[in-house]
Amino acid sequence: MPAPSGRFPQVAGLKIEADASRPAGNRVLSIKVGETPLDANKTYSVATNDFMARGGDDYVAFRDAKPVLPPADSPTVAYEVIDYIRASGQYVPPSMGGSC
Repeated sequence: MPAPSGRFPQVAGLKIEADASRPAGNRVLSIKVGETPLDANKTYSVATNDFMARGGDDYVAFRDAKPVLPPADSPTVAYEVIDYIRASGQYVPPSMGGSC
């Protein structure tokens, strides 16, 4: 913010209330995990992909976080896509000029 640039993670199980008109660092009004308010004294684990973990799209919140798995044991998005294509057979990309 103020200009969105893709640095918003997709989340599941969280309800976040924010006010974009407030200054950075003071925009989040409340966070719930399910129906329970986030506990500031509790440690939560987060799963993400390698792109976001490295600070992709300028989302730097996870860049300095302690990983649970060492990088050598963590699959990358690129290799997961390659494995999927190999397992499913031929991949035909959409045409560039046609409709979606």
